[in-house]
Amino acid sequence: MKILLVRSLNALAQGAHVLQHRRAVRLALAAIVALAIVVMALARPAQTEDTTVYTMLLRDITTTSVGRYVRVTGSLAPEAAYQTQFTVLGIRLQGGRFIPMVGEGAYDPLFVLDQDLPPLPEGGAPVTLIGKIVPGTGQQPTYYLQAGDPPDIALMNSLARLGLVALVCLVAAFSLIWYIRRSDYAPGLPFGSPAAAPGTPPLLWFGGVGRPYGDVSLRQEPATFVATRAEALFGSARQPGAWTVTCRRLLSADATLVATRYGALPAARIEFEDERGLRRRAVLATSTLPARDALIEALRFVGLHGS
Repeated sequence: MKILLVRSLNALAQGAHVLQHRRAVRLALAAIVALAIVVMALARPAQTEDTTVYTMLLRDITTTSVGRYVRVTGSLAPEAAYQTQFTVLGIRLQGGRFIPMVGEGAYDPLFVLDQDLPPLPEGGAPVTLIGKIVPGTGQQPTYYLQAGDPPDIALMNSLARLGLVALVCLVAAFSLIWYIRRSDYAPGLPFGSPAAAPGTPPLLWFGGVGRPYGDVSLRQEPATFVATRAEALFGSARQPGAWTVTCRRLLSADATLVATRYGALPAARIEFEDERGLRRRAVLATSTLPARDALIEALRFVGLHGS
């Protein structure tokens, strides 16, 4: 059980490290968040809108039909259409175009918004349209037909619920990533004892390496340690000179136990001042408890006696 916990925490921290440092992954997560918000905005209570399509005659459509979805049959007269106009800052602009629909027994035409219409038959042949009766304003007719099928509210609400679940999961994931990042990608173990695997490096570095190296954050990187009275230097054990971090003064050091790919290792969470006087954080994991205690003790004496 303990080994499983160590492996799980290490895999979780490694995944958070990858997510945090892959631009494509961050963009994909941002896109999912945006999509989740959009589908949540589609949520519509089923009681607020009647989406039943009523088959009606043109003569039966009145102001009482406003807000309903209807199926009507009649002949469209595009040559008698009229265009609304409005003026903005002295510029005359065109608005919606409305085509009259006439049918048997209808004294007044039903105007249809010339938008999203199917291909119209030639010669004034009757056409059947489905749409919503919408109240008009300004130059628009008192009411008119806006073609289009009614929305599938059940589907929209299902998508909205799915978006809410996705958003909650993503918020939880971002919070977890933030927490792991704050721990320098070295999650602590709530209980247990050190259990280093064979071949564990003497020292592992968790944390950023500073602006000279592109503010890269390293995780469980084998490191070297050299201390003098004036400063302590941490560097890459794999590629000497690839990166170097300077500690001029230790501000705090907390002993802990962290999960790594080498097992549960004793470690120290430290805060220190670098060569520019900036506060920095890091986690130093060692292969044994005596090595960790000796490392902390050596860091406490750095900078105390001058150079």
